[in-house]
Amino acid sequence: MSAERLVRALLDVGVDVFVACPTANSTARARSEFNGRLSVVELPAHQRWSTLRRLRKWRRHARAAVEGSEAAIVHAQGLLSSGIAATDVRGIPRVVTAHGNLVADTSALYDGLGGAVRSWLRDRLSISVIKRADVIIGVNPDWSVNLPRRPRRFVYIPHIIDERFYALRLEPEPALVLFVGGRRRIKGWPLLAAAWPTVREAVPEARLHVAGWSPDEGPADVGPAHRRSVVVEGWLSSEELAARM
Repeated sequence: MSAERLVRALLDVGVDVFVACPTANSTARARSEFNGRLSVVELPAHQRWSTLRRLRKWRRHARAAVEGSEAAIVHAQGLLSSGIAATDVRGIPRVVTAHGNLVADTSALYDGLGGAVRSWLRDRLSISVIKRADVIIGVNPDWSVNLPRRPRRFVYIPHIIDERFYALRLEPEPALVLFVGGRRRIKGWPLLAAAWPTVREAVPEARLHVAGWSPDEGPADVGPAHRRSVVVEGWLSSEELAARM
């Protein structure tokens, strides 16, 4: 979503945009053109032990594509894998926007030794990106929230929030809980799912609205006795999400 909004804003002010996207397909190099001003190319990125191999396959294809585009500046969304590919490019300014915290995300996804090794590797790769980038953009004013070390140049730019979220009047619905964090453990879904029966015991009329999930995921993590109190909804537009909130 951050990339889509940035692309739209750049096109609106007359800037041509070239977007390089990783794909799981090992051979695909699909390219799409839109109105002669936006080019989107999908590049092979899948590789066994990709982190151990420092994402070499994706980096090689991304660097060649970006350099062939004759871009004036390269901007990556996220330290990995976009950031490490963007900072491979030479001769133009390299900007990276950091989202989330890689070590915290990895620790939440993987337990034990595997998680510790992955965290260490991703931390090392992140530091290499920070060292090589000309500018690091943070969506939090405190660089340490998203980054393992202080960058040479850090700029705080908050997330783009649609005006719709400020325009609506708050109308709370008693006993209604809205969750939009997705299934990743770091967002808290397993904790909420485990706690929901306790919430229902205290507030029997409580309802849980889960938004942004695919229809086949469902509230399976919630105890069977309480699943009817959970409503699962798919991806929402900004306007729909603002209305739910």
